[in-house]
Amino acid sequence: GLRRDPEIAAVAAEHEAVLVIVHNQRNRPYRDVIGENWTDVLVEFVPRVMAASTVDEYRLTLTEVIARINDTHANLRADSNPQPPRGSAELPVVLRFVEDEAVVTGFSHPVRGPATGLRIGDVIGTIDGRSVDSLVTAWRPFYPASNQAARLRNIALNLTRGEPGEIEITGTRLDGPFSLSAERVP
Repeated sequence: GLRRDPEIAAVAAEHEAVLVIVHNQRNRPYRDVIGENWTDVLVEFVPRVMAASTVDEYRLTLTEVIARINDTHANLRADSNPQPPRGSAELPVVLRFVEDEAVVTGFSHPVRGPATGLRIGDVIGTIDGRSVDSLVTAWRPFYPASNQAARLRNIALNLTRGEPGEIEITGTRLDGPFSLSAERVP
């Protein structure tokens, strides 16, 4: 913590941070997992956290710094999830990344899921005109994980989240490419 790492204490003091929590098991630091100088990360993020003008911006910035730890167990616990995408609805499907592709592996609702027009085995290529690859790249900083498989697992849980209403999905299935409109539901 602050007693064992005076550089972190100096960064916190310089930016008048009220509280800094650092978890390190005694004699088992996570520095090899983090992969970068943690003091440099704090120098980058403490001003951003302090400058956050809304609760959502504050939580999102904290989530981003937490993701830099590269530990699946590191997360922000809050009433609302700041991770993108935001919204109160989602497609009633279950997705899983298989060989870096978002694949429909089931339905979270037995009637609404199949009613989307998606089929088990479909590979989703775009959501509302944005490629799944570009969404994963944009959201990566906000999903803490110790490895890419864990990160993709967590992104898959939220990939279709957004505001209620119709969205456009394109992709491929066994019989070729598909394009459809599907309803996000709360």
